Amino acid sequence: MLREAFYRKMIDAYDLHAQFETIYGDIELVVATLKKSLHYGEKLKK
Repeated sequence: MLREAFYRKMIDAYDLHAQFETIYGDIELVVATLKKSLHYGEKLKK
C-alpha cells in the first residue's frame, strides 16, 4: 500500500514537471520525464 502511494506521488510529480517543461518548450526533457512517469505506471500496474 505504501509502495502504491509512492508510485502515485511519483507519477503526479513527473506529470507536473512535464507540464511545466511543455510550457517552456523543451520537448526532449518532456519525453524523458514522461518515460519516467510511465516506468512508475508500469510498476503500479503489476
